[in-house]
Amino acid sequence: MLLKKWLIADVNNDEKVDFGEFRGLCKNLNLKLKKSYLQNEFNTFDADKNGTIDFEEFVTFFQSVLKREEVDRIFVKYSSAKTHSMDAVLLTLFLHQEQQETNVTLSECEQFLKQLSQLNEYNRQRLALSCGSPTNAVYSNFEPTTSTFQMNQYLFTRFMFSNLNNVVEPSIYKHRGDDGYMDQPLSHYWIASSHNTYLTGHQLKGASHVEMYRAVLHQNCRCVELDCWDGPNGEPIIFHGYTLTSKILFKDVVACINECAFSRDNDYPIILSLEVHCSLPQQTKMAQYFDEIFGERLVRGPEQICNGNTLKSPNQLLGKIILKGIREDQHVTPSELLHKDSATQLVILQEEKERAEADLLRGVDQAVHGQYVEQNKEKRVAKALSDMISLSIVPFKGFDTTLKCWEMHNYSESSLETLYKKQADKVVEFNKNHMTRIYPKGTRFGSSNFSPTPSWNTGCQIVSLNYQTAQDHDMRYHNIRFEENGGCGYLLKPEVMCEQGKGAFFNPTLSLQLQPTHELVIEIVSAELLPKPKENEKGNVIDPYVYMEMVGIKHDEKIQKTKTVWNNGLHPVYSESFSFTIHCLQLAYLRLSVFDKQTVTKDIFICENYLPLRAIRNGYRSVDMRNKSSQIIDCCKLLVKVHLKEL
Repeated sequence: MLLKKWLIADVNNDEKVDFGEFRGLCKNLNLKLKKSYLQNEFNTFDADKNGTIDFEEFVTFFQSVLKREEVDRIFVKYSSAKTHSMDAVLLTLFLHQEQQETNVTLSECEQFLKQLSQLNEYNRQRLALSCGSPTNAVYSNFEPTTSTFQMNQYLFTRFMFSNLNNVVEPSIYKHRGDDGYMDQPLSHYWIASSHNTYLTGHQLKGASHVEMYRAVLHQNCRCVELDCWDGPNGEPIIFHGYTLTSKILFKDVVACINECAFSRDNDYPIILSLEVHCSLPQQTKMAQYFDEIFGERLVRGPEQICNGNTLKSPNQLLGKIILKGIREDQHVTPSELLHKDSATQLVILQEEKERAEADLLRGVDQAVHGQYVEQNKEKRVAKALSDMISLSIVPFKGFDTTLKCWEMHNYSESSLETLYKKQADKVVEFNKNHMTRIYPKGTRFGSSNFSPTPSWNTGCQIVSLNYQTAQDHDMRYHNIRFEENGGCGYLLKPEVMCEQGKGAFFNPTLSLQLQPTHELVIEIVSAELLPKPKENEKGNVIDPYVYMEMVGIKHDEKIQKTKTVWNNGLHPVYSESFSFTIHCLQLAYLRLSVFDKQTVTKDIFICENYLPLRAIRNGYRSVDMRNKSSQIIDCCKLLVKVHLKEL
């Protein structure tokens, strides 16, 4: 990162910078210092007094400014006072006592130090080649005492901010395909899911594009949506009905899905969520394309997706494509929407109200809307298509757990919100052996996203978000969560949300049912190399603070934040501790976000990450920070001290 910034500042490519370029480089690194101080420092490091400094001299200056006293104190505590270094014995002591990694052995630390010394020498030589200058001042070699390698203070600091010291246990990101993790029924998993996949942006006037399917599947999304309508020349099309969104051919989408569904070493099943508004002839054409293009990949009907009374597992459905929709034998009639249960009636009314509001706001003529409703009353599903549908949407009549395992529910975020408040335990129970899909309410015309947390907390498997709105914080949370398990798009729900039988009860909204199980105490020690936001790229140095939000069940939710450190994006130090009481560790994630404090306008987002508490590591740890698109920012870190304990 430092070299990249240097090369940008070195405008004439002479491998040196003058004082003006030096000041610009410091500002670009979010370092605000008085001009007189910078001039004195520049003169000090300008060894040959020719009005320029080279990269090695700048790195020496940078290290003198970036004084990590909080890390130095830890190093002094565990290093040898005589050699000012840390051997394998002292490193083992540090890992056992401070980091609580009691399983680490002395021999492992010896091997680690040996490998680190080799890496250090490699980096020194590579940097020398890239800069055309010696780098002994930048990279100090290990000084072996007999056959023992020593870690100096500089390398200890690098270790503390490396991925080896990440706050999250690395194993959580490894794929678990062979240890039974992927052998449970499909209903036991959260599945990465896309809403209106074909849209590139706005819900009313955005473009539809076949390549959106390729894009989301390459992000390991495992459930995509096809909104199917009658098209010209007998060819079904996909678009957002009764809007100005552009139209694409259904057969092109199916061909694209077939081409890239399993192209990136991810063979776990893909679910196609069908919204079918086509006439019977064009439905038959849809079935023809599914048959011709997918062939043996297609799961054909409920019999092929079930193991008796449960759904098959992801491992049993490797390389398969599953159709979700309304079957002919599950057609919805108005009389079926009359129920006794008040919460159920609220959900039905909510769904009808949202559809009417969405149609009204997007300008659907009321006569057309009425005609559409009448058509829906009489609409049937072509037998050829119906026979291919394996996950069947049934009318919502309450939580009838006697439904067949392949029968499922499909409703909006607003309906889920209603059920979450009144019947969260019933949603959880239903989702143990059945699937539920949640989609954004119809008035989200700008393709904004809703919080997936209530849906996930009640075990809903298919929580469909607008992937096209990648810089939405709800989408970032979704993306970061689904990096777990190798990023394959499937995450196993906690056991409490899957186990059945007497005593198997879980309600994420009841405080009386749940007792606190853990306490998290986290010290925000410091931040490192925070970038400037695009809104302020050429402006002042940022004024950062850290915003913390515990995301999980209702009674674990809590927001706290640090003080603001003014004029320092390079290395703001906070040294503030915060505590969180946790009732359900398996569903708890800690959101750590950095914002640039504004006095008049809204505070500006800088970076963030979400940490799964079930895999968080104790001790002094580094936190990778991510940009608006969920990508890790090179060298941008938080240093935290974590203490998670059982109560």
